[in-house]
Amino acid sequence: MDGMRGYMEQLRQEKSYSSAKSCQDALNSFIRYSGTERISYSAINKDSLRPYEAYLLENGCMRNTVSAYMRRIRCVYNKAMEEGEAPYIHDLFKDVFTGVESKRKKALPQEEMCRLMTARVESLELRKTQITLCLMFLYGGMTFVDFDHLKGDNFKDGILDYNRQKTGTPMRIEVLAVARAMSKELAGNILNSSGYLFPFLSGMRTGEEGYKEYNAALPVSIGT
Repeated sequence: MDGMRGYMEQLRQEKSYSSAKSCQDALNSFIRYSGTERISYSAINKDSLRPYEAYLLENGCMRNTVSAYMRRIRCVYNKAMEEGEAPYIHDLFKDVFTGVESKRKKALPQEEMCRLMTARVESLELRKTQITLCLMFLYGGMTFVDFDHLKGDNFKDGILDYNRQKTGTPMRIEVLAVARAMSKELAGNILNSSGYLFPFLSGMRTGEEGYKEYNAALPVSIGT
């Protein structure tokens, strides 16, 4: 689907790197399913989408992941159809899941959360992950993208003030003593030349390279 590759390039030019990555993930998945790098629009039909959905589920994908892949493929197919590059197929995506599953319980039981936060770990990297998990929880369920962009001047007189990275929404949180101690341990004693409080981002990369650096830090930091 050359149209998807063109769409991804457009997203990168618009600095929508996360959306471009999700398109790339969907394309890679369909390539693995199809067994070929060159996928024509004629290969996107009801007889191929239903088995593709079954393939994703059989390989451990959650329904929301299936939906994300299907919606990306649908978006590109619709663009190709508008430009006359793909045929119109009535209700093409009707029989595959493109919604949002919100009923699945995501929260860990209290006992498991406690074990994750208090278990003794020997590895410095695991300890870094453990502290990050604890602090994101103590900072009101902060997302990692907000956490790794925190700076020292976000903290003053026991209060954390920051703006959400995605929305710019101002946030204010009281910082408990235990969180202050953990923050000092994670930040270390050496001044971070990047300007960020925690050692995840170099502060030297911008644009797509900056997004890649953040994305590379994400699995290391939260243990995915």
